[in-house]
Amino acid sequence: MAQSTITIVIVIAVIFLYATEKLPLSLTTILAMIAMVFFKILTPAEAFSGFSSTATLLLVGITIIGEAFLTSGLVDKLGDLLMKIARVPLPLFTAIIFMVGSLLSAFLNGLAVVAIFMPILDALAYRTGGKLKKKYTLMPLAIGAVLGGNLSVVGSTSMINASNLLEESYYGKALSFFTPAAVAIPAVLAAFFFYLLIGEKLQEKCFDFEETSTENLVQEESHTLKSPATWKAFFVILVMVLCVVGFVSGLDLAAVAFAGAAAVLISGCISTKQAYTGISWETVFVISGTIGFAKGVEVSGAGKMIADAMIRVCGPFVQNEFTFCLVILVLSTVLSNFMSNNASVTIIAPIGLAIANEMGYYPLPLVLACGVGVNLSLATPICTACITMTTAAGYRFKDYLRIGGVVNLLAVIVTALAFYFVYYM
Repeated sequence: MAQSTITIVIVIAVIFLYATEKLPLSLTTILAMIAMVFFKILTPAEAFSGFSSTATLLLVGITIIGEAFLTSGLVDKLGDLLMKIARVPLPLFTAIIFMVGSLLSAFLNGLAVVAIFMPILDALAYRTGGKLKKKYTLMPLAIGAVLGGNLSVVGSTSMINASNLLEESYYGKALSFFTPAAVAIPAVLAAFFFYLLIGEKLQEKCFDFEETSTENLVQEESHTLKSPATWKAFFVILVMVLCVVGFVSGLDLAAVAFAGAAAVLISGCISTKQAYTGISWETVFVISGTIGFAKGVEVSGAGKMIADAMIRVCGPFVQNEFTFCLVILVLSTVLSNFMSNNASVTIIAPIGLAIANEMGYYPLPLVLACGVGVNLSLATPICTACITMTTAAGYRFKDYLRIGGVVNLLAVIVTALAFYFVYYM
C-alpha cells in the first residue's frame, strides 16, 4: 500500500478520534506520530521534532508568565478595579468584561484569562448581592477570550500552531506577531457592540435558569478581591510588557517567552513547582505532535491527494483565491465547533497549503483563515476549552447555540469581509 494511502487512513482515524474523543487528544496525536514512524512515513527525528519547535517552547514560556498573574497578587488588583467598574449600567459592564477578555487574550492564553477571572466574577456576584450575575458575565468573558486569541500570534495555541505550520511549509515564513489582528479586529468590535446594544437583553431572555450559588465564596472573596497588591504584581506587568515589545521587535518568540518566564521565576513571583503545575502538558503534547503529524501528511503525498480531491469537489470555489479562503474560514469554524481547534488547524491547514501550492495561491491568508476560523467557533460548549469552562455557570447546550451561535455567525461575516479588503480587494 502506498504511503499516501496509509497516511490518509491515519488522517481518517485521527479525525474520528478527535471528533468522538474516544481517547485524550494528546494520546491520539502521539499515536498518529508513532503510526507514521512505524510505517516509515517519517523518521523518529522528523516525527518528534515538534517538541523543540518555536511553537512548543513559546507555549511553555507564555503559560508560566500567565500563571504568575495568579501567584503574584495581580488578580487581587484586577478584582478591586472591576468592583469599581461594576457601578456602570449592566450592558456596558458586560461589554467591558468582553473587551477585557479579548485584550488580555491577545497576550495570554485565553484559558488562563478565563481561569483568572472566574473567581473574580463569582465574588463580584456575591458582593453586589446578585446585581451582577455570573450567567450574564461568564459567557461574554469566555467569548472575548476566544475572539481575542485571534489578535496576535501568541493569543491562542491554535494560532501558534497555524503560524508554525506555515513556517514549516514551502512558504518558509511564520506569521508576524500582529498579522492576525488586521482580520480579527472587526470580529472583536462587532461582538463588543453586540453586547453593548442587544447582548444583555438577549441573555436575559435566553438564560432563564437559576443562578448558581455563590455562598461558598463568602470567605474566598475576601482573599480574591481584597488581597493587597505587591511589587510582584507590577513586576509581572512589566515583564509582560517587555515580552510584547520583544515579540513585536521581531526577536525569536520562544527566546523572549522563556526570558520572561525566567524573570518571573528568578524574582520569586512564581515558584518552580507552581510553574510546572500551571503548564498544560496535554496542550504541549498536542502542539508538538501536530507538527510531526502535519509533516507526515505533506511528505507522504497525502496532502496533495486530498487537495486534488477538494479541488474537484469544490469546483469553482477553489478556482478563485477569495472564495477558497472563505471555504477554509467556514470549514474551520464549523469543524472547530465539534472538535479541538488545534485538531482542526492540524487537519485543515496542511490541506489548504497543498491546494495553495497546487494552484499557485498566496498561502499566508489561507493558513490565517484557518487559524482565525477555528477561534470563531462559539456555538457549542465543546468548541474551545475557554467556552467549556463556562459550563460551571449552569449554561445549557441551547444557551451556547442561541448566544454563542449568534456571535459566531456575526464574527464569520465580518471576518470574511476583513479578508476581502485586506488581501483580495
